[in-house]
Amino acid sequence: MTLLTIAQDVARNTALDVPATASSTAREIVNVVQFINDTGLELARRVNWGALRTTTTITGTGATANFALPAYYLKLIEGGAVFAGSVAVRGGLSPDEWAALTPVEGTPRFYRLRGSSISFYPFLANAATATVHYQSTAWASNGTDRL
Repeated sequence: MTLLTIAQDVARNTALDVPATASSTAREIVNVVQFINDTGLELARRVNWGALRTTTTITGTGATANFALPAYYLKLIEGGAVFAGSVAVRGGLSPDEWAALTPVEGTPRFYRLRGSSISFYPFLANAATATVHYQSTAWASNGTDRL
């Protein structure tokens, strides 16, 4: 199924002119394409699709840092999303608890999410890695969040 076939099916079912290309500039088809993309994002957000599960590896710098998560990051996978080696890293500290921690290097025991960035306590040593399992918004066949 492609963007064009979806747009053509919608056009047939709504009495619109059936487009020859998905890049049609007809206002109705531009709207249909936008609705398709909005629906794809909403479905990616509402359901924990196995096909949208992915991982990223974060490499420590030897300093306390916030690490940006990938562009299509949506949310962490429930039940064991962050690991330092084979050890699960826990989240859930309040901002006050996090602020009370003295920065120290070591094997992370806790992580903190702020928007689409993550930080660790103790912070990752230089070249040490952590793996983050997350749900992506990249639902489209082209590897992005838009067809």
